[in-house]
This record gives sequence, C-alpha cells and structure tokens, in this order.
Amino acid sequence: MTWLARCGVAVATSLVGVAAFAATANATTPAVAFSVSPVAFGAVTVGTAATEAAVVTNASTQSIYFSAAAPSGDAHAEYHVAAGTCVAAVAPGATCALAVTFTPVVAHLRAATLASHFVFHNAHGKVAAGSTVTSTVVGTGVSPTYTVVAPSAGSLDVGAVSVFAATLTNTSSVSLSAVSASVHSSGTSPFHLAANGCDVTLLPGAACTLSVTFAPRHTGAAAATLTTTAAVVGAPADHVSLSTALSGTGVASGSSAPAIAVSPLNFGSVTVGASTSALATIINTSSGSVTFQSRSLSDPDGVFALGSSTCPSTVAAGASCAVTVTFTPKAAKMVNATFVVHGTEKVGSTSTPVSEQSTLSGVGEALNFSVVAPSAPTVTVGASGDEIVTVTNTSLLPLTFASASFEGAGSSFWKVSSACTGALAPGATCSLFAVVTPLTAGAANVTLDVVDTATVGGHVNHVFEQAVLAATAVWPSVTLSTPTFSATASGSTSSAVATLTSNSNVEVQYSGFAVQGTNAGAFTVSHSTCVAALAPGASCALTLTATASGSAGVRSATLVAALQILGTQPAIVLHESADISLTVTSAS
Repeated sequence: MTWLARCGVAVATSLVGVAAFAATANATTPAVAFSVSPVAFGAVTVGTAATEAAVVTNASTQSIYFSAAAPSGDAHAEYHVAAGTCVAAVAPGATCALAVTFTPVVAHLRAATLASHFVFHNAHGKVAAGSTVTSTVVGTGVSPTYTVVAPSAGSLDVGAVSVFAATLTNTSSVSLSAVSASVHSSGTSPFHLAANGCDVTLLPGAACTLSVTFAPRHTGAAAATLTTTAAVVGAPADHVSLSTALSGTGVASGSSAPAIAVSPLNFGSVTVGASTSALATIINTSSGSVTFQSRSLSDPDGVFALGSSTCPSTVAAGASCAVTVTFTPKAAKMVNATFVVHGTEKVGSTSTPVSEQSTLSGVGEALNFSVVAPSAPTVTVGASGDEIVTVTNTSLLPLTFASASFEGAGSSFWKVSSACTGALAPGATCSLFAVVTPLTAGAANVTLDVVDTATVGGHVNHVFEQAVLAATAVWPSVTLSTPTFSATASGSTSSAVATLTSNSNVEVQYSGFAVQGTNAGAFTVSHSTCVAALAPGASCALTLTATASGSAGVRSATLVAALQILGTQPAIVLHESADISLTVTSAS
C-alpha cells in the first residue's frame, strides 16, 4: 500500500482487500472472494461532483451479487456509492464497477474507506454466504477561482473625490455566494468602499462591480488593498479571499481644498418601483476636526432617501464615515439629485463653517418581461395544435398576468387555453398555452399581446409585450381509388369498387357522390359502405355499375365524393375525385 502524509496525518491511498467466507454449517458452501480497486479522484472544485469507477473483481468459483457499499471516515459524507455496472451476477473471474461520486465541501485532501459487500446465492435463490472488503477513496477539494480587476484612480486634486469601479468575475464552474469586500491601508486611506454590487449570488462566468472612492489628502502616490471574500453556494465552509491593489495620485489643486469631501453616487439602471442602496462616503480632508450639523437632499423627483449613518458627531482629521442612500425610481427616466453636508471645521481655536455637496444620479428602467414562442407547427384543418409560450419576468419586481389576446387575420382561429397564474417572481418563468384550430388551409399567423401588472407605490402599472405565433394549416388527406372495369360487351353491365380512405388525424363524414362528365349516364353507384364517419386511417367502399351500350369504344367520366370535416362550424366540405372509364366491345 502507499501512504500520503498531509498535516502530520497518514492517509492510505491504495489498499486492496480480499475476504473469504468459510461456512461452518455447510462445508459445500463456496467461498466469496473478491477485491475492489482503490479510487483516486485528483483535484475537484469545491461544490462540484466527480464520478470514478471502483473496479470489483470476482475471485470466487461462483457468481457473486452486489449487496451494499458504504464509505466511512471523516470525509465519508463527501462520497456517495452507487451500484454502477454491478447490477447483475458477476461471473467467476469477471469484473464490474461501482460508481463512486466525490463532492468536496472544503479545499483539502479528503479520504474515506469504502466497505463493499457481495453475497453468493445458492440453488434456491437464498443468500448462502457473504463477505466485505475495504478499499480507499481519496480526492482533493480545490477552491473555486475569481478575478478582481481595479483600474488606477489616476491623478486627482487634493481634496477632491472620484469614484471608480473594480470588476469581479466568477471564473469557476460553481456559483459563488454573496461577496464581502473591504479596503485596507497603512495609515489613513484615501480609498473607501462606496458600494458592494457583488452582494448577490454570482453564477459561473458572471461579473459584478465594487464602487471605490478616491479622495487624496496629500500630494503624491497613494495605495491601498481591496480585499474580497466569497463562499461556494452549497458549501459555505469554504471561503476564497483575494487581495487587489488600489492606486492613485494626489496632485496640488489650483484652489484651496475643501475641508470635507463627499463621494458622488451613480446607481445605474434600476427597475421602476424597486430599490437599491449605496454608501455616500464623507471624508474629513482638513487638518482639524469637523463637526457635522446637517445632511440634506435636493431631490426634485423624490426618488432618493437618506438612511443609516456611521458618522459620529465629530470626525477627526483624515477620518471618514458613510451615509446610506437609497434610490427608488418612480418613472422610466434619468434623474439627478444633490446631497449636501454642513459642518464646522475646528483647527486649533478657530472654527469655520464648511459645506460640501455631491451628485446623486440614476436611471429608472421600465418594468419588463419577455415572451418567447416556439417554432410554427403544422395543423390539420379541423384539428387543434398547442403552442407553449414562455413568459419570463426580467424585472426586479413581481409581475402578475393580466390578459392575453390575439390580433391579425387568423386571430379567430386562436384562443388561450391556460394562462400564467399568481405572482411571477423576478427571473421566474411561467407557461401560457395557446391553441390554434384553423378552418382553412394556409398560414395561420397572429400577434399575441400579453399584459402583466405590477403594483408600485400603491398604483397598478401595466406592462405590455408581444410575440408572433405562427402555424401552417393543411387540408385533411383523403384518397379515392380509381375503380377498374373489365371490357364489357355492348348491352351488358360491369361492376367495380372505388375505395375512399382517410389519411389524416381528423374525422371526416362521407356526405354524397356525383358522377360527372360526357358519359356520366353510363355509371351509377349501386352500393355504398360509406354510411358513417371515417376515423383517421379508416376506409369505406363505393360499388359502381357501368352499363355498356351503343357502339364499341371507351366511355369516360369522373366520380366525385363529398366529405364533411366533423366538428367544424360552419361545416367544411371537401371533394375528392377519381377518373373512371369503361371499354365497350361489340355485342357477341
């Protein structure tokens, strides 16, 4: 066997056991001897699953049957064993494979012992013997990966403040839970975290942004570290941290620097009626302390609100604090407001009133949803075809289905048989079933109009979306075979059968016949089995009698059968025809 050492603990990675059963009551009972190979998974990302095969070899002289297998040890909960190919008798000398699945929950070497049990069945189908062998399973959980890219803050006047975005991207194959973030530096930092847009579940490949403010208090280069920490969804014990360097340069201002700096906030696009919050950072850029007297908003649209604050009554030189600002748009448009801070700067024994302001901005995004229809079906006239229309709420607020209607030339052929019910959560989908029952062949295309509602600020808002539904209607397929008459002497009669067959998925009803053409009088329908509705694939027969008269020659006509498509209002009648002919010979 081979042993791996990790953190002072020896872990067996290769152990093959062979066990034999010796019956005491019946010396003729064969021994059950088998082996199970060890399994090494290698590196597996925390939160994902990998499956490997543990090969079972039957060393007995009789067939053996899988009974059970179970992992044990500290990491046993991260391994699952299924029968795999060991679902039938394993012949002497043959092999099968148990399916072992490894789902690590922490980034570490994870080992377990696999106990496998097989039995022998006697001639009466009873379990006559059994034995268990052990082998090892080992794998290493590895942490998922993500990246953080933060641009340089560039050069900025001392006392001014700017905001830039650091982009975090989930580069792993698992979802990350809400990401925490913080900014650190030696001494007083000119960098501050303004908003954490990564406090959400981040799907594989998705990205989010962290807003950072830069407010230099001195000229020269400035640096800090942005630290982020994420956990794997479903495996909260494993955390991944990443440090990203922040940099910028303070430059001398052409005018005197203000005593306080307030970071601007741009909330981006937010669905009307939804709310999002960010931190407005207030920094004391003076050499003395600042005592705050008031904070206020100049907000003509009434969409911003001040919330909790970390600001004490007096902020020391170089210190900072933050005020929570919430943006709740009321209409689909761009809005701006001004955040004003008033205070008193005290340097030595001198007190000076100070004030500073910053801009708040955001865009109200209209409530919206999407409607997706499948490809066009082909439907037989008289039958019905279903289309499942998927409705997805792409807004940040719940939506409720209000109505669905059709417009277009074929709208009378369409109806909604089942619609979305209840509130549709953000990102959720529901199904709307549209049924088309065409009454004529050709294109049956319509526009589906869907209206959803959302309640915003006590008012019901209607949201409208459209999708094109298409269908192709075809006539039912009915065939009428050509009756074949033998040559008939003038003055005699002859009979032949024309078979009427329905080849479609709708019922048709035979409703009559006619013989048309120059020699129509020579043919009559003497018998018919077409007295009931023809189910799909069914047939009936028309027996025709031809009367030969006159001189030798060919008598020709056309047999026309009329059929009604059942269930259509008004009734739709189809016609199917077959050419008939009779060769008349001279009387003998």
